[in-house]
Amino acid sequence: VTSYLQDIAPDLCDRVELYDKRIPLFDKFNIEEEINNMLSKRVPLPNGGSLVIEQTEALVSIDVNGGHGMFGHGSSKEKAILDVNLAAAKQIARELRLRDIGGIIVVDFIDMADDSNKRLVYEEVKKAVERDRSMVKVSELSRHGLMEITRKRAMMEQKADPENPKSWPRFILRVDHHMCNYLTSGKRTRLAVLSSSLKAWILLKVARGFTRGAFEVIPYTDDKASENQHQVAISLLRSAEARANKSGKKVTLVPIKKLKSGRK
Repeated sequence: VTSYLQDIAPDLCDRVELYDKRIPLFDKFNIEEEINNMLSKRVPLPNGGSLVIEQTEALVSIDVNGGHGMFGHGSSKEKAILDVNLAAAKQIARELRLRDIGGIIVVDFIDMADDSNKRLVYEEVKKAVERDRSMVKVSELSRHGLMEITRKRAMMEQKADPENPKSWPRFILRVDHHMCNYLTSGKRTRLAVLSSSLKAWILLKVARGFTRGAFEVIPYTDDKASENQHQVAISLLRSAEARANKSGKKVTLVPIKKLKSGRK
């Protein structure tokens, strides 16, 4: 890992720590679950509520749904609604970063009667987006509980700089377990070499049911950008093929399956 980082991002080498526990690292930090949540339009909240993220031509809509604790009357119900909205505010800021959602985002919070509670939710969203490296603007809640957020997408709308790994495009590569073992073997893994040569971050994931040699490339971002990023992935692989042909090496490319609409 350190030798790989030394080649592409030497400034990150001091952050590497040896993990020697018996529990696999991905299981300890629920990495697979996080990836599945990122690809799903429904995101659960800790208190039983959920977010529903929908991509349209003009904007991204995020609907906040309440959980079982929403039932009640008077102040207890208002408090339950506030708790769900505050949890949603934190999670929304996180989803914007993870999915690299850009443009206009409209959030439909659960209606609150108390204006002071609306202010609390607004302040929570502003605080949560402070960690975002992209430019984010947040409007106050309307009387109907709607909030408009504008965010400049950082990942794919900027041209990748080969000398700056942070600007490289990111993809999920789904393969069968034989190919996974092949790509992750060696002192400096073949996956690391592939990522470095393509100037792209590649997250490897084993896909059940894939025949030997089949693979799929999935962009990290929302559906609107999927087609463009799919073409970027193809062009990157074709460039690698052209370079290999010039050097006399044989490279075989399997056609990349396009991400089906609605697939998680």
